[in-house]
Amino acid sequence: MSAVITPTGMTPQEYLDWESTQQEKHEYIGGQVYAMTGARLNHNRITLNAVASLRQPLRGRPCEAFMSDVRLQIDAALAFYYPDVVVTCDPRDLADGRALAVQHPWLMVEVFVRQHGGC
Repeated sequence: MSAVITPTGMTPQEYLDWESTQQEKHEYIGGQVYAMTGARLNHNRITLNAVASLRQPLRGRPCEAFMSDVRLQIDAALAFYYPDVVVTCDPRDLADGRALAVQHPWLMVEVFVRQHGGC
């Protein structure tokens, strides 16, 4: 996550409306909007490997894994995040393919890559 950017003090719906017009991704926490930073190659490799490793265990289950472009909505925190991987098995999340966020995650993965040696 990066620094708070304008506009701030948005409602969740205002954020969703505004975010849909943006080229970059932003996370929302309690009315504050944060610009997302770009990921490096190693970060993407690890994320892809995490999703790939979930394919077999999820096969035959009513679950789906999504990568970093799917929001996770946490109502109790008034927040929308873009986790690297999120898995949901909840029919409420999977019923509408046009939904803007997963609200009932089964698993969330956030990748942190230690930055050294040019990685």
